[in-house]
Amino acid sequence: MQGRLKMNMRIASLAAVCATVMCAWGAEKVAVVGLQVNHLAEPQHVGAQPLFGWRMETVRAGARQVTYQVKVARAARNASQETMWDSGEVTDGRSVGVSYAGKPLESARRYVWTVAVKDECGRWTESAPAHFSTGLLAEDDWKGADWIAPQVDGAYALKTGCFRRTLTNPKEVVEAWWCVTAAGVFEIYANGRTVTDEFLKPGFTHPLKVRQACTYDVTDRIDCRAGASNVFAAVVSPSWSRDKIACRSRPGRRLAPDLPPALRAVLILRYADGTETKVVTDGAWRAKMDCFSVRTSGIYEGEVVDARTSLDWLTC
Repeated sequence: MQGRLKMNMRIASLAAVCATVMCAWGAEKVAVVGLQVNHLAEPQHVGAQPLFGWRMETVRAGARQVTYQVKVARAARNASQETMWDSGEVTDGRSVGVSYAGKPLESARRYVWTVAVKDECGRWTESAPAHFSTGLLAEDDWKGADWIAPQVDGAYALKTGCFRRTLTNPKEVVEAWWCVTAAGVFEIYANGRTVTDEFLKPGFTHPLKVRQACTYDVTDRIDCRAGASNVFAAVVSPSWSRDKIACRSRPGRRLAPDLPPALRAVLILRYADGTETKVVTDGAWRAKMDCFSVRTSGIYEGEVVDARTSLDWLTC
C-alpha cells in the first residue's frame, strides 16, 4: 500500500512538472480569434440583446479557457469611447452564446468590443477589437415614417419603384444612419453610390405579417460639411410575394399580388454640436416608376434592363 502511494505521488509530481513545462512552452502561442455577435462577424442591424462568441486557439495540447472578460464600448466618431458593459472576470469555460448584460444599447450606433480569456495556466490573452452596429430598437424610432409608393395607372406587374430625397446639412454632420424597410427588395444609394453590397434585402418574410428592417452607417457616403447637399435614393423591386413562380395563381397562394413597390425609412443625422435630427419618409420624398435602368424585376423571372436609361435620378 505504501509503495503504491509513493508511486501515485511520483506520477502526480511528474504531471505537475509536465503541465508547468507545457504552459511555459506555450506562453506565446495562445490567441483569441473568431469574434462573433449573434453568430456573425462584424454584423449590422443588431438588436438590443446581442450574444457574443469567440474561439481560443493554441497549439498546446489540453489548453482550455478557465475565465473570460467581455468589454463593450460605444464607438463614437467625435468623442471618447463610453463603456457600456464590463462583464468582470467570469469563471466559465463557455465561449458561445454569452448574453449582453450592460447598459441599454442605443438605436443606430456602432459598438466596439473585446474579450480576454485566462487559460488553465493562469495567463490572460486579449482579442483584437471587433465591432457591431445596432438597428432601430424601439417602436417609437419609426414614429412619423410613412409607407410611400409611386402613383401609377393600371397593374404594377413586376415594375420597379424609385424614391429620392435631397437634403442640405444645416450644420456639420458627424454620423449619418439610414434605416430602411420595403414592400419588395431594395437597393439604396447616397449621392449615387451604393450603400451596401448586400442583395435581396430585407429578405424573405410574409409581407402582410413581418417586415424586416436594415440599418446602415452612411457617414462615409455623404458630404458632411455644413451647407452641403446630399441625395438619398432607393430602388424597390418586386419580391417573392409578387413572383409568378414563387407564388402561383392558386387560391390563397399569392401573398400580396396587388402590393405596389413601397418604401419606409428613417434617416438619422447627428451633428458636431451633439444634436441630431430624423428625416422620415413622407410626402416630401419623390416617388416614380420606370426611372431606373431596371424596368421589370422578378425573383425567378430575372430583370429587364434598359442600359440607355440615365441614372441622374440617383444623384440630382
